[in-house]
Amino acid sequence: MSKKFIFFLLVNVSMLSNTFAMNEGEEKDKSSFSVQVRKPFPNFNFEESTQEDLNKWVALYGVQIYNYLNNTSNFEYPMAGAYSTTSEHWKVFSPFMEPIVHFIKKKGISASVAFDSLLMNKGRFDCRIAQRIVFMECIRRLLGDIHFDRLSEQFEQEPSKGIHNLGSTKELVLDGHEDLNPYIRLTSTKSGSLYRLGIVGLFGYTPNLREYAILHPQGSLRGDNGLMCLDNDEATPSYTGFGDFYAARPRSWDEIRTRFRKETLTLSTSEDIIIDGNHIREERRERYIEQMKILHREKLQEQKTLVESLQDTYEVGLLSLQNNFLEPAFFIDLEKVKTFLKN
Repeated sequence: MSKKFIFFLLVNVSMLSNTFAMNEGEEKDKSSFSVQVRKPFPNFNFEESTQEDLNKWVALYGVQIYNYLNNTSNFEYPMAGAYSTTSEHWKVFSPFMEPIVHFIKKKGISASVAFDSLLMNKGRFDCRIAQRIVFMECIRRLLGDIHFDRLSEQFEQEPSKGIHNLGSTKELVLDGHEDLNPYIRLTSTKSGSLYRLGIVGLFGYTPNLREYAILHPQGSLRGDNGLMCLDNDEATPSYTGFGDFYAARPRSWDEIRTRFRKETLTLSTSEDIIIDGNHIREERRERYIEQMKILHREKLQEQKTLVESLQDTYEVGLLSLQNNFLEPAFFIDLEKVKTFLKN
């Protein structure tokens, strides 16, 4: 890594620390995202730096942006699937018959202004949306607002292909598909989980066992979208993502594995059940309540049996899943960025 790049990182860590850093145990504050903090950053040295330098740059700033999302009171996981933002420049859209929610930028406003608004207003979203926010904010810092806006403006002039775009021309969506998000065009992919790939600066997914969904149908830990980064000694690859688990610091694989195991093998069905049969006619109510109790006991026993079977196999199963996971992870591609800036 060049001396200029090392100096660049050190300067920016200092500049960012007051805005994003938060000591462990400190309560969440309600401060707004400071737009001005981003303005004086020295430019990334595109000519002398390598792809590895850029990956470390992304890891450094990605952690800072995740820290901001995790340590202000503005951002939370959605309650009962109720995704939202109070920003007037974004709309929340759920495609018909799809179990997914999109944040779509409204037209007529620049991407940089819309992003400032998104980061300064309250929002409820999951780790997938949070990962896209962190990725795009990294891209914005790398390109600067002029080029960041230029790419969005060009994209919004392209004819719509009808993939969640409702108008005749495309709309910018916080998504990982280049037909929905033009900044994805500045990335390249590698197939595999974050654990197997282990590349600093890589945005990807850490899957949990499929049994989690059986034991926790309403749970949010079927897997985790995040970023591969470095721990505090800048030597050991670690993970960061969205939520209280990552609020204090990036986490090691052992911590990720322990969390997955604990939450997966904890019963989601209570031993006790209270059945409200008031909506059932009186002559049928007692029979109804007894039937519900039988179904509850059967479900509880099924979960207990599954948890018991996983006690000795969970670790092996999780490791096998990480090593065989083939969905793509992505990183900001230095050569693609340089080509875009030259055009």
